[in-house]
Amino acid sequence: MSSPRRDAPDAEGLTSSAELRARLGALQAAPGNGSEDAHEPPAEDGEVLAKIPRRGGESLHVVLHTYRGKRFVRFQVWREDKAGKWWPMRGVGFALRSGETADVAAAMVEAAERSAGRK
Repeated sequence: MSSPRRDAPDAEGLTSSAELRARLGALQAAPGNGSEDAHEPPAEDGEVLAKIPRRGGESLHVVLHTYRGKRFVRFQVWREDKAGKWWPMRGVGFALRSGETADVAAAMVEAAERSAGRK
């Protein structure tokens, strides 16, 4: 029994690795597949409480957000692209549960006072 040729379709209709790479490239470039040039950035989902400018064309967004009926405060870094559109940076954000906000706010006040040399 001979093994199938690399350019011959297998039982599932797949062919060479070069063809698969080409097909994958076309899929990745299609709108809705994470390509910033292919579609519009997502809209903020919730009430924007603050947009704090950062260096390097970035902004820290603080958003009051509801997910599955529960409230969160979301912190997300966004970056401006060459076309002037703002995109959330993957992996550069977090959310606080509503029950955590008072304790975190107290810690932030403490941090602000200490960093300003007041304590």
